[in-house]
Amino acid sequence: MGEDLTEVISKTVLAGNQVSTLIERKEAVSALLDGQTIILMEGSSSVLSLQTAKYDGRSVDRK
Repeated sequence: MGEDLTEVISKTVLAGNQVSTLIERKEAVSALLDGQTIILMEGSSSVLSLQTAKYDGRSVDRK
């Protein structure tokens, strides 16, 4: 059997260190409540979690 759809998408479309694959529903709910984006796909038992929280940037120094 081939790779799970979530694995294919995380490696090709959303490649990066900000993506993780979650198996447990409890993990997915916790990630969502922590401000992460989760992606559920029909037919897949796993969930993708993406770090999409917006962080304050460094202010511009004026001289």
